[in-house]
Amino acid sequence: MKYSRTECPVETYDKEWIDDALVWFEQRLGSVFVRSKKILIPADCRFEYTSFNSHEAIDYFVQYICNFIQLDAQLVTTTIIWNDEIDLDAAPAASNANADAVDAADGYDDHEPPYQVQIFAEELNDFDKSFVDLASRLVYIKLKHENTFSFYNVHMNEIAMALFGFGILMTNIFIRTSQWGTYRYSYWKVRRLGCINNRMFGYLLARLVWMRGENTPNWVQYLNSDTRNFFVQSFDYLHENDAEERRIDANRIIQDNEVFITKRFYENGKLFWIAHIIQGMLDGKMTFFHANGHLWSERIYKDDKPYTVLSNFNKFDEAVEKGTLTNGNGTLYIYKPDGNLLRIETYANGGLINKENA
Repeated sequence: MKYSRTECPVETYDKEWIDDALVWFEQRLGSVFVRSKKILIPADCRFEYTSFNSHEAIDYFVQYICNFIQLDAQLVTTTIIWNDEIDLDAAPAASNANADAVDAADGYDDHEPPYQVQIFAEELNDFDKSFVDLASRLVYIKLKHENTFSFYNVHMNEIAMALFGFGILMTNIFIRTSQWGTYRYSYWKVRRLGCINNRMFGYLLARLVWMRGENTPNWVQYLNSDTRNFFVQSFDYLHENDAEERRIDANRIIQDNEVFITKRFYENGKLFWIAHIIQGMLDGKMTFFHANGHLWSERIYKDDKPYTVLSNFNKFDEAVEKGTLTNGNGTLYIYKPDGNLLRIETYANGGLINKENA
């Protein structure tokens, strides 16, 4: 009988980013932390409050999460926002659907402690969203205060949430409301928030378990069915390719501009581009895709400007003229989605000196 190998359920660029991000965190937080942090299981939690609709409840959950992630709660102050104004001095919530737009801004949380956490009044009765948002903000504050993060990035913060034990919550975004607050059981209330999808979370959690050298843990039963299926597929894939995957992880030094990313998507949900950023500026590789999923262009950016062009393809996977841009000098050919040339940009010493429309 012919043996069929398990395929990795995530796209190659997502797999490589998750792999690199986990190594990056391991190099900065230590292998003991990454390989041993407790996973928060909803069925094991008993809270004194069932909502965030009082100052006492908010203080309670701040203290609870701070204790869980080992952050001094005295470093944090909370403010309830009663209108739609957004204070860019506070880290945005991981659930913000437009959080990538914030990634493109300059650094916005340069204050010394105490760090302010904003909680929006209209969301106080939404327990699951409030809990995950608060945990996300506090995880970011811990990493910023300990100089692990120098700026906010929603994608890396969601990886951090999984590493700090909130992976089940981030995957499902559910709260078993009556069980979390009492000793009664109920059905899951399911809601999806955040930027990492269930397919990616299944692989992320499976790789984390694989890194720890564990068998399938009991908490997998609490994942929603889609994520659980991706977890099982990813776990099988990693074990079937164990030797190769461990060689990939060996002796690798991961730089910030390899893992701090932002993405944009087409209306059909396909990835438009993925870019690496540092302090809100493009820094590193940026990859563009056509709406049919085929590779469009690859470029290296430096200081938010094109620095080197690597490739250009049309939607039929045919190579087209890319230009000569290398180390900030030369030409860059930019095309329309239909394959026609849009313009030619000329750079010298890292700066744009001419645009010639087709």
